[in-house]
Amino acid sequence: MPSREFIKRYRKEVDRQMRQDDGRFRQHIHVAPLVGWLNDPNGLCELKGTFHAYFQASPFDARGGLKCWGHATSKDLIHWTYEDPALEPDCSYDRDGAYSGSALVEDGHMSLYYTGNVKSANAQCDYITSGREANTILTRSEDGFAFGAKQLLMTQADYPSNLTQHVRDPKVWRAKGEELEASVRLGLGPYFMLQGARTLEDKGEALLFSSPDGFEWQFLQALRQVDSKGYMWECPDYLFVKANDFSSAPKHILSASVQGLAEQMDRAANSHQSGYFHLTTWPWNDSSEVEGDFTPWDYGFDFYAPQSFVADDGRVIMMAWMGAVDECTFDNEPTVTRGWQHCLTIPREVELGPDGKVRTPPVRELFSLRNNPCIEAEGHLGLDETECFDLEIDGIGTKGARVVISNQLVVSLSDHELTVQFEKTERDSIGCGRTVRKALVNAGSSLRIIGDASSIEVFVDQGDTCLSTRYYPKEYGIDVLSPGSRIACWKYETEE
Repeated sequence: MPSREFIKRYRKEVDRQMRQDDGRFRQHIHVAPLVGWLNDPNGLCELKGTFHAYFQASPFDARGGLKCWGHATSKDLIHWTYEDPALEPDCSYDRDGAYSGSALVEDGHMSLYYTGNVKSANAQCDYITSGREANTILTRSEDGFAFGAKQLLMTQADYPSNLTQHVRDPKVWRAKGEELEASVRLGLGPYFMLQGARTLEDKGEALLFSSPDGFEWQFLQALRQVDSKGYMWECPDYLFVKANDFSSAPKHILSASVQGLAEQMDRAANSHQSGYFHLTTWPWNDSSEVEGDFTPWDYGFDFYAPQSFVADDGRVIMMAWMGAVDECTFDNEPTVTRGWQHCLTIPREVELGPDGKVRTPPVRELFSLRNNPCIEAEGHLGLDETECFDLEIDGIGTKGARVVISNQLVVSLSDHELTVQFEKTERDSIGCGRTVRKALVNAGSSLRIIGDASSIEVFVDQGDTCLSTRYYPKEYGIDVLSPGSRIACWKYETEE
């Protein structure tokens, strides 16, 4: 666990930040750093009735820097308590960053698996094929706060020889049910691990490992798509997703954050995109080729590196970094100048709808925030002072729906297309350079928008299609036009 000196420095930085923070654009229902930088969610889990959200953090630099693991806890996935950092890069095999990883919870304790980043000081190295170590590390805890000694599990020599030195982000799980039976028959498991990788041919893939005890790991195979989507797959994840009403068969999902995707305006315009593939069986099979299309989890400006976990009640819950990798056309300067940057998305439930399609609606716990009277209308609704709100539009017909947020951000749904567009695109406008994102939708009969102080998350047809963005308005308000539709809005109470 972090040294006393590190924690003392962190607390001093937080205290300095809180004394000068004006609260502008501070999120109310999202995990965001008290100070400094945040990116990938890590180690998401529920342990003894408490939800833990760890995340990549650089608390001493709002533009990023040496990565440790930040930490927030919650009892309800809505109200978060910010804890001291959980992991510090403090040993020879993670000295240049405690990179992303995952949590395995069993028998009342937590095991964190993560990538230890080590970089050579040699200026001749390109840090792709030379000059980098990607070490797989394990540390354990009984309570999610105090962690034991770090154990080095794998180094670059344990990965396939056809890879660059970009191997990272272990996701570990223990097989259950039919997966466990299949692994036993094959003499594998019961523990499995996925890691993201970049080959020497600049093709992205996910590496699958097996272990009998969670300590000794055997490489099984690489999973890749036939047409080699992207040059690097980060933050791989495996999800076993069910329908709430058991109306369709469960599905095996491989998630990946893919670097190097071509821009496709009808799907997603970010060059690095997070999405998923359907697997015909659980990951271990006779073929290394992943079948089917790559489907983005979210089509917005700000969504990357999602991670899932299974809650104690059986729900598969996902959170993602509400940010973007290497996007130089837009930024978050209004919070950077205030000493912090980025947040995580609202937790989303990953489930199958009645049609068998994967969807990701916001967690049901958000309904508990609807304490204020519901403001209802038909066809049109205008509201001021909507800093934090929950908007629903149902029964959308052929005339579609148009929502103008803070006078400059337009969300429109019509002709099976969702569009989120900033009317002004200058860096000093509310979108800080963001322009437009679009996505095709199926039915398009309902729209839900969750707004926070500096974010908007759009959900079509209960999460069939999602689109997320940050924004930085001078004033808050919404104007909804959807002829014939039922409109309902709840203003969430916020703590000053």
